[in-house]
Amino acid sequence: MMRRFLIIFVVLFSGSAVGADSTTLNGLAAELAAKVREIVAACGSTVLSTWRPHSMICNRRHCRPSEHAMGRAADVAGNPDCIYAHLKGWPGGYSTDYLVMGHVHISYNPHGPEWGVLFVHGGGWSR
Repeated sequence: MMRRFLIIFVVLFSGSAVGADSTTLNGLAAELAAKVREIVAACGSTVLSTWRPHSMICNRRHCRPSEHAMGRAADVAGNPDCIYAHLKGWPGGYSTDYLVMGHVHISYNPHGPEWGVLFVHGGGWSR
């Protein structure tokens, strides 16, 4: 019963708030919003997702708010070579599995779980 509740909870509360536009840069950390603007302008990339209130990351033991829920992450697609070139030296974290996921997840949360981390979705990371 608890497992069913958890799955339903994650599905119901992992998306955007009703009426919220999860592709706007409003609500993002200023440093992240500036980096996303830079990438979109230089690479012609598209913003897929930004601030998503209530978005959770869950595993078998616990759930925690995602970086998206805190306005600390954005997903960007299009022209991955250009995106990665603009992320060289980025102090936050970002995903390295564009070919699998079809986007780059970029985060900015000093001392957060993705700070300074290059990772693949679903596990695996390096500093």
